[in-house]
Amino acid sequence: MKKIILIIMLIESVMLIGQTITIKSKSIILRPIRNAEISQIISFTNLDIKDNATIKLSANEIDLSGKINEGNEIKSLFINDTRMDIGGNLSFVEKITLNEGENQITVKTIGQNDLVQEINFLVIYELSPQRTDYALLFATDIYDSFPNLANPVFDAETIEGELKENYNFETHLVKNPGKDTILAKLRVFASKNYSKEDQLMIFFAGHGIFDDIFNVGYLMAADTKSDDEVKSSYLSHPYLQEIVNNIPCEHILLVIDACFSGTFDQIIAYSRGGDETDRINEEWIKKKLRLKTRKYITSGGKEYVSDGKKGHHSPFARRILKALRNYGGSDGVLTLAELLVYLEGMEPDPRSSEFGDNQPGSSFLFIYK
Repeated sequence: MKKIILIIMLIESVMLIGQTITIKSKSIILRPIRNAEISQIISFTNLDIKDNATIKLSANEIDLSGKINEGNEIKSLFINDTRMDIGGNLSFVEKITLNEGENQITVKTIGQNDLVQEINFLVIYELSPQRTDYALLFATDIYDSFPNLANPVFDAETIEGELKENYNFETHLVKNPGKDTILAKLRVFASKNYSKEDQLMIFFAGHGIFDDIFNVGYLMAADTKSDDEVKSSYLSHPYLQEIVNNIPCEHILLVIDACFSGTFDQIIAYSRGGDETDRINEEWIKKKLRLKTRKYITSGGKEYVSDGKKGHHSPFARRILKALRNYGGSDGVLTLAELLVYLEGMEPDPRSSEFGDNQPGSSFLFIYK
């Protein structure tokens, strides 16, 4: 019985040696490989593929390409039951459209001796989260206990229009709010669910004041009382900073156009006020949006700032609008560093820095739609 089996094996081996396979007019003498791993038969050129591997992609299709290693005897190659055309250089490529979620892929070879080898792996297509840019704007012209202002609402309406129409922001404008209304609206935004790349711009325009006794700056709401010595009807900068820092959005820019707004920074409050240069592309944007952002810009330091003539915007708002109306320049992206360039040379000097949990290298981006 052993002799019969041995004779059959020898006959089979003799039959296989010297077989020729013709691929697109190129004849190659291939040596048979029995029980070979498929990785010895095929080299994949664009993915590190192993049996039972899991590969995660953010694109909805892949070009699965590779090459038959010379010296291997292949009669047929299948990818997910689709027979491949093999080129004269023993290469192949197959475009595979992925479904969202898990995609099982099988690569199978059939040798001249009908020996089947296959590899199975999983490709997970994960949709990139859709980024949403939000703008929450508070603007107060009319005060119960202080002189009215000419332009905060006009400024905020105009900035809102630019953000909505040209940068695809989802905007929320609150006009002449009382302190409780401001806090309630901030609470709404603190309760939202944000994706990793979402951005939130918070804008305040109105009166501001500084308390020399406590060395604290305040924003004044429509119902702030002029005779409130303990400042309970005011919104202090440290409290605002704490609230904004705790909003669970990864990327926040706070912009304040008010007197003494620079005292939002405690260094300025206790005093007597360059970024992105790389080539901007989609990869650069995603890199920036991986870093947590807590940045602010104020219209001045520890001083009064102008409201401007009625219907002509404040000087600070005019510069902001000028930056937005450049629509990001040639790359369509207005970075925070570029925005600050538009504010240079103003009197008083606008201030900008970071607060809270900001990560080094972060930015806030206005992406022209």
